[in-house]
Amino acid sequence: MKTQFIIADDHPILVKGISDIIKEHQLGEVIATASNGRELLQKLNSCHPTFIILDINMPELNGLDAALKIKNLYSSIPILVVSMNEDLTVIEKLKKIGVNGFIPKSFENEDLQTAINQILKGEDYFPSSINSKFFQKKQLSQREVEIIKLIIDGKSSREIAELLKLSVFTVDTHRKNIGRKTGAKSALQLSKIDLNEHV
Repeated sequence: MKTQFIIADDHPILVKGISDIIKEHQLGEVIATASNGRELLQKLNSCHPTFIILDINMPELNGLDAALKIKNLYSSIPILVVSMNEDLTVIEKLKKIGVNGFIPKSFENEDLQTAINQILKGEDYFPSSINSKFFQKKQLSQREVEIIKLIIDGKSSREIAELLKLSVFTVDTHRKNIGRKTGAKSALQLSKIDLNEHV
């Protein structure tokens, strides 16, 4: 079954651009569009999309508030935010809400394709530049850096515990802290962070 998209943005040119990319690369079909958050919520009741793309800065109901309502009502529908607003505080709020991805409006076609495909695989997508900013904002300890490198190497919590002579519980606690600080939820996302800049 094709992925069914709804796009919410108050800039028609961007809506058309995203729609064209989705069609050109056979990512699915756009079944509806909305120009603000309130209209998006109304259309969700009748359209039943399987993927939502929205902007943050929209009239009537902004994307942040709309995303919060959507995740409360339709938690299984993935949300990708496309916005000029790259403020870390806003992006951190999006992550806490459960938004599945973010790309800036300066994106290349490949960025949108990668974001959509990764989210459809069940993974979140935030550009490495965004994750690096989070990393700078929330410094990791030397132990956390060690554990990140082992996670990237494919080691399990038990294997890491044996190598570092820690308990599995301690390793799992470190992993939770690493996820909270970096926003990364997989080894792939961790691998995109430049550790050399922050040790």
